[in-house]
Amino acid sequence: MQIDFYVLMDINKQQGLQWVCEWVEKYYLEQASIFIQTATLQAAEYLDQLLWTYRDHTFIPHHLAHHEEKKPSSYEKAANCFSPIHIGLSTPPLFQGIVFNLNSHLTLETTRYQRLIEIVFPDKDVQQLARERYKQYQQQNHAITTYKINASDLTHDKY
Repeated sequence: MQIDFYVLMDINKQQGLQWVCEWVEKYYLEQASIFIQTATLQAAEYLDQLLWTYRDHTFIPHHLAHHEEKKPSSYEKAANCFSPIHIGLSTPPLFQGIVFNLNSHLTLETTRYQRLIEIVFPDKDVQQLARERYKQYQQQNHAITTYKINASDLTHDKY
């Protein structure tokens, strides 16, 4: 499995999340199955809203994954089955697509994913946790590539 670390250098959180939306759109158009892993429900809900609004001319179907504190409605259960993009705190047990990790912790069971994309925001603590994840993935013999992204690089076409 391929693991890519995108280290955002001089990019604020909002710019970084917009960039993630562009990447999600790119993979959606390639008909990929995508899971965006966040650290908190609040972050998942924010990204959910951002995917609906980040571009006026784009539609990216997605679903906010079920969380224990909120029981899904029948509609949400149906949407969960058919949506190519899910956002949540942890990947579903049988998920095998592309994972965007916006969480600072190690993503478990990485061998079942098609690709893992680690987004590292410009914060010393976040970067230190990313270094630890990098070492763990390296010990698991994953192919790892690191990209340092500056504000001037904010197009996915380069990567």
